[in-house]
Amino acid sequence: MKVKRYVLRDLKTERDLGADEYKRSVADPDMYRNRVGFDCLLYIEKYKKLFCGLAAFDNDIFYTFDPATKKYESLGYSKIAEKYEVKIHRSLTFDGNKTIYTATACLHDASLYMDAKGGRIFSYDIESKKYETLA
Repeated sequence: MKVKRYVLRDLKTERDLGADEYKRSVADPDMYRNRVGFDCLLYIEKYKKLFCGLAAFDNDIFYTFDPATKKYESLGYSKIAEKYEVKIHRSLTFDGNKTIYTATACLHDASLYMDAKGGRIFSYDIESKKYETLA
């Protein structure tokens, strides 16, 4: 099997990651924008796209990847995200029709717990490109 990578954002750092990572990363523009991790993937044959749930400090955490064009597209989650909501948590579930269900999580220091509202459960309508908060 041959594996090929497609870079969404590029970050090179020698910095150690520590307990205060949230505060340090949002203070550094390069880390804030470019430090991402892929948490979950879901390919939907009907749409010929790979849906990508990310962890990213800038809240831009939901994307598609089109294998035909080799391009990523943001699904605009950062427009509705709360400040500390920086991760799609664990899975993406397709209802077989046109909706994806998932949840978010927060990644921040314990000292910020009182400010952070926590994650949410939401749905995304692939055809209308609309989000609905469920809980």
